[in-house]
Amino acid sequence: MSTPRFTHYDFSQVTAAFGPIIMDGYQNGEGITIEHATDAFTKVVGIDGKVTRNKVLDRSARITIKLLATSAANDLLSAVYIADRAAPNGAGVAPFIIVDQNGRSKFAAAEAWIARAPEVSFDQEASV
Repeated sequence: MSTPRFTHYDFSQVTAAFGPIIMDGYQNGEGITIEHATDAFTKVVGIDGKVTRNKVLDRSARITIKLLATSAANDLLSAVYIADRAAPNGAGVAPFIIVDQNGRSKFAAAEAWIARAPEVSFDQEASV
């Protein structure tokens, strides 16, 4: 099956949700980035030059969501973060999913959490 000559992409068809919180109010540019923590494979080279390829089982990733300061999702995410910091035993752990309804990608984690609060700055115009 070949790719059609004309395709369409619409960021409004990309949905990201942390538990019941659906993200909205993304900043311009890269609104969502996903960076895996490790390579899928490593290698060990023996003294004789033979190579062994090792499958890495760590499938964790850091997902960065860049929202405008005016996004309502910030209030909900901040509440989860504050509750998680204050309570023992993972009060802020929830499923996370990103779905590209344009038909290309889907990413999911059964357990995700907010690793750190975002960097905050104040300027003449609204920021992230």
